[in-house]
Amino acid sequence: MLFVTNDTLFGLILPGIVLTAAAICAVYSCRPAAGAASTNLPHIITAIGVSLAVPSSCSAQQQVGSARWTSDFVVLAGTEPLTAERLTRSTGRLESDFLSRQQAIRVGMVMTTGADGLVSRLETSIRHASDSATAPPMQQVAMTFARDTLILSIGSGTAATVQRLGMAPGTMPFVNLSAAVMEQLLIRAKVLGGGTATIPLFAVAGGQMLTALVRWIGTDTAVVAIGAAELRANVSPSGQLLGAMVPSSNVRFVRSDASAGSAPVAVAPPDYSAPAGAPYTAEDVRVRNEKGGITLAGTLTIPRHASGSRVPAVVMITGSGPEDRDSGTPALPGWKPFRQIADTLGRRGIAVLRLDDRGVGGSDLGSMSATSADFADDIRAALAYLRTRGDIDGSKLGLIGHSEGGMIAPMVAATDSSLRGIRADRGTIPHRSDDLGCAGARGPRIKGSPRRGAGHDDRAEQGRTGLAARQSSLAQVLVRIRSAADRGAG
Repeated sequence: MLFVTNDTLFGLILPGIVLTAAAICAVYSCRPAAGAASTNLPHIITAIGVSLAVPSSCSAQQQVGSARWTSDFVVLAGTEPLTAERLTRSTGRLESDFLSRQQAIRVGMVMTTGADGLVSRLETSIRHASDSATAPPMQQVAMTFARDTLILSIGSGTAATVQRLGMAPGTMPFVNLSAAVMEQLLIRAKVLGGGTATIPLFAVAGGQMLTALVRWIGTDTAVVAIGAAELRANVSPSGQLLGAMVPSSNVRFVRSDASAGSAPVAVAPPDYSAPAGAPYTAEDVRVRNEKGGITLAGTLTIPRHASGSRVPAVVMITGSGPEDRDSGTPALPGWKPFRQIADTLGRRGIAVLRLDDRGVGGSDLGSMSATSADFADDIRAALAYLRTRGDIDGSKLGLIGHSEGGMIAPMVAATDSSLRGIRADRGTIPHRSDDLGCAGARGPRIKGSPRRGAGHDDRAEQGRTGLAARQSSLAQVLVRIRSAADRGAG
């Protein structure tokens, strides 16, 4: 929800936003409930710094035990919606229908909760964002939190794969941008009592262990710190999340009470088509990684070319954290660097294959313990796929990797001497604007674990100007790949 890596910024609510159900639905292609009224949010954030009584663990148990409610949340980066979620709470059970516009996935979550505020079991069903909540899931994962062991069951029935991970007692699940998960975290903190509470977390996307420090200001305001990111939340006496904010960002949670019988919001599928008049086409493709037992969804942009000829191509490699094929970030709404790089190269005669990360968009989730070495196999599968196509010149291929992708690119190049060149952008090796090849880097790591402080975000820090300059540099490098290949350079 608010965990920040060097690639992905997550945050929550600031007050002062007025939204209508119609406005929310206009973005998510849904129908507002009949008679739905505007929701004025300034009242949901109380003054920070008012000193009240420390919350009581006894009263928290009594209030949460009989609590029942349904709430809708929309997360905004500025004015651009990132996620929509409906959470439904009843005794011992918390359900969530969570839609991520950026990752193009719909996650159904069912949590078994106890009077101690802990989650003993989390069942997730992952679907494409455009699917209904009742459509067959593309992946199912069940997590059982048993004392000091986390038991993961991936798949269903006899085909399920079971993994066991060590964890600290009292560990709770953490899902980025999920109001339901944050609400349960705050309920747990209330049950623990006292002015502060330390709660271990397991990040469902990425698989790393985190720690949340919850500090209470009175009975209705909590400050939650995860790494260097800080969230301030307003909570009702029964434990219901009313709103929250990350003061360092303009990413906000907007809450409204769900109308009885109203349908959950639906997200329109992302548009990866070529822009009007572009000198290239955009094709939806699926890449099979037999070694990993997964299929990845992506877009291949192909420059228009003479019949029977073949064009050079590159594969884009995303950074840490789950990202879609455009490698967007909530910190810069509307900024889709991989899409823009693909457009630039496509206009210069170079095909580009960009893929959704594992568990994002149309891609399979795969193993929860996958590391950078496994992600390198995904890229090898992408290169193998390109070499099967009659319109791609398999002898003229390159890689562009950003952040963790900058580490994966040389890992792949070390085992594929036929590559014409790679660009490792902010990876683990130095580079210049004329790099066409690099020595390999080693050291597999769980995708999404922060390389620097948890509060750092490279792209937000650099801003649009710096990113545009780097995009131009990448484009120039890959144009050189084509030129060198056309000259027959080795």
